[in-house]
Amino acid sequence: MRWEDAAEGIPAGTAWAAAIDAGIAACEDGGATSIRSRVIISASDTSEEPVAARAAMHRDALTARGFRIRGERIEWRQSLDDALAALAEHHHRATLSWRPVDVDDEADLARAADLLRAARQGDPDSDPADDARGIIDALLNDRAAAQTPERVQIGYCEGIPAVVLLLTVCPDDGWASISYLGVQPAFRGRGMGREAMAHGLRCMKAMGGRVYHDSTAAANTAARALLAGLGSPPYRVMEEWRLVRH
Repeated sequence: MRWEDAAEGIPAGTAWAAAIDAGIAACEDGGATSIRSRVIISASDTSEEPVAARAAMHRDALTARGFRIRGERIEWRQSLDDALAALAEHHHRATLSWRPVDVDDEADLARAADLLRAARQGDPDSDPADDARGIIDALLNDRAAAQTPERVQIGYCEGIPAVVLLLTVCPDDGWASISYLGVQPAFRGRGMGREAMAHGLRCMKAMGGRVYHDSTAAANTAARALLAGLGSPPYRVMEEWRLVRH
């Protein structure tokens, strides 16, 4: 559930409550035990007053249903061509070779999930409750996204798996996102994140992407530095709320 782009005003309380309850019910019917909701507290395309009023209504509804705030996220949106141009201004020494994961091979998927799980250790943008294989399966089951081999890739440094890259591109509207970029702990601090981002952007362009849209936890200083390096100011700031069912 999200606000329509450029939507104005505040919805009726009963309609808003019904939409929240319907969203929770749909998640639970699908077997979810952890449900996220994001409260927009700043948006570059909407005036400040309705954003604040909507945020207050959203918080009240979530609190009444048992959600708890987990932190803030920062969101970026810009032309994929602009993002590629910003990265092209910096020289990147290639240290990684890339191989798509064979999504029809259960053993290859299991290895990718193990690498994703390891890359998420110590990552401030990761939640221990999230299942690594479930994250990959959700990406693969997104039928609106481009069904290309580049969706799940592993970057190798001298033959050793160093980076996990998950990409989502929706060809209908050109929306593109690096769903996850994770560097293995032993390879951190070598500039591989920027190299992997550049590779991901080039792949998404080839997959039909036109608009790059991504977000990260406010506490994730490494990811924020990468995104800030694309030269575009943040598009939105959001609070992330979570409902956990036991």
